[in-house]
Amino acid sequence: MANNTLTLSSSTLFNLTRKPISFTSTLTLRIKARASTAIAMASTTKTKVVPAVIVGGGRVGRALEDMGNGDDLLVKRGDPVPLDFKGPILVCTRNDDLDAVLEATPRPRWNGIAI
Repeated sequence: MANNTLTLSSSTLFNLTRKPISFTSTLTLRIKARASTAIAMASTTKTKVVPAVIVGGGRVGRALEDMGNGDDLLVKRGDPVPLDFKGPILVCTRNDDLDAVLEATPRPRWNGIAI
């Protein structure tokens, strides 16, 4: 009995492997579907959003604040960034204000800055 194998990979390439079939044999078709585990798991992962410090009260800073759940802290340009706030620091200022933002941010919190 001859076997035909149809392989479906995650990259959607189809490989059909055929062996010669005799006239008296029955055709058997085996289908194997392979999916990447990353694709299968991606749709089931939930992410917890933590409150953030938003530096800059312009259009971008206020838009981020409006998209949040109300727990974010908006810090205006020139105001100090609190040391005890554990969330990320989202900098929404012009590039010529970055030095002032760094000066207003405690050094231990610099690793949480996203520009």
